[in-house]
Amino acid sequence: MSLNLTDSQNLALLAEEVSRMGGTVDDLIALLRAAGQGGVVDIATHNNDTAAHHGAITRVNTDLRRKLTSYETIYVRMDGNDANNGLTNSATGAVRTWVGVLNALTKMDPNRFYVFVQYGVGEWPGTIGINNTIGHNALVIKGMGKDQTIIGPISFSGPGVFSIEDLALKGSNLIAAYGGAWVDCRNIKCIGINKAIGVPSIHAWRHGGLLLRDGCEFEGESWVMLHAHQFGEIFAYNNSFQFTGTPTIDVFASADGSRGNSNISLGSTTYNGSFTGRKWEASSGGAFPGLTTEQLNSMIPGSIDGRSTGYVSLGGRIISERGTVKAALFLQDVTGVINTGRSFGITSVTRTSVGKYKVSLEPSIVWTNTAVTKRGPGTAYANIVSGGEQYELDVSVVNTAGTLEDGVFNLQVF
Repeated sequence: MSLNLTDSQNLALLAEEVSRMGGTVDDLIALLRAAGQGGVVDIATHNNDTAAHHGAITRVNTDLRRKLTSYETIYVRMDGNDANNGLTNSATGAVRTWVGVLNALTKMDPNRFYVFVQYGVGEWPGTIGINNTIGHNALVIKGMGKDQTIIGPISFSGPGVFSIEDLALKGSNLIAAYGGAWVDCRNIKCIGINKAIGVPSIHAWRHGGLLLRDGCEFEGESWVMLHAHQFGEIFAYNNSFQFTGTPTIDVFASADGSRGNSNISLGSTTYNGSFTGRKWEASSGGAFPGLTTEQLNSMIPGSIDGRSTGYVSLGGRIISERGTVKAALFLQDVTGVINTGRSFGITSVTRTSVGKYKVSLEPSIVWTNTAVTKRGPGTAYANIVSGGEQYELDVSVVNTAGTLEDGVFNLQVF
């Protein structure tokens, strides 16, 4: 039950029950302060009875967080102090570090409102981790401009929707989005230092996603600047990116599909400046939707053309070397109900029998090679038979018990 603490009878009852539990005057004052800040005092009794019947109290819960009624801003300044509450933009109100931000966040119930973390002018090294345990899944991290505010690497674990705006990030693993986190990046600069093999700079994985908008700038060094794998998605449609000072980047954009469909969308994006390194890399089915090899190589201003790596094995025999994806069919067939979400270059799919489908490609696409991968247990085998504009895909999906079953598989056309 919850008590309305503006009622004098309830106040007396609360004092009585706190005393019954062995509480002190300080405990009672804390409860009253919680109620005054919009907190809730919840009393549970051993017999699930109301407190009015004086059941023995087994729990007193207080939610000391302030429930937001509008958007809130937490200020971070070089002259701030983590003992401050962070709610005013002054030396006596702002916090100094991310520790202070976390302290402020734990005192807020977001109540579905965004919280803005506004950094001032200066540089804040060190790694920032944001996950759903802090109780906030809608944060906007803002600076005073990408030449005025510099922070260290930041990782987002969802589910949640986040944003990074008007600042620079400095380090090796600069931005990571995973676990269902989606991050909107606006007017940011990525300064790569201490390059390490296996550590991407901007990284979407495990169903995480990144949206890169106009104003993104890259400088320094990086192993891989944009990396998507394990169902990661990076979107950069119709944007303009800047390379400053000819960065050294082993691979600018890498889509790795070895552990799940992963895409990097760069359609109509333009680039200013150039970098030293490979333009792009697609491995194990990773894709750059809607773009051919020629288009990727002409639009990305690196010193080395992109490449595709990885092979598909059929009975111990190599049947296909992966190349630039011209079309992709992401097909889920559950008891005859076909779902082809996120497919491209495909005009129609017809199920002819268990494990057999007729697939029609867009007329402009010439089917030169194929690869099929099974998601989940079992193995998928492909046999492509030409039939005018249609191609018959014979996919025998065999489960671990050795029997034929419907399943989920990916078809890619090269």
